[in-house]
Amino acid sequence: MEDLTFIQAKVGTLDDAIELANKGYWHIRITHSAKNDMWYVYGGEILIFKAQQRAMVDVFLYGMGFAITAMPEGGFEILKETIE
Repeated sequence: MEDLTFIQAKVGTLDDAIELANKGYWHIRITHSAKNDMWYVYGGEILIFKAQQRAMVDVFLYGMGFAITAMPEGGFEILKETIE
């Protein structure tokens, strides 16, 4: 079982983590294939992560959110300007 207490305290919910990533123009989309029982995370049209367990997808997305919250003051805004 995953213990994400520290990350959840910094990021919030899984939806909050996805929202943070999307503020960085990731356009996160999660799909599941019943055919091969795989979970897929897309950034726009690009496959950026896949796993057999939904819990691994959640950990990946929390990691994305945490990376953004761990940036120094103003760092995220600089990153967004660079991407734009």
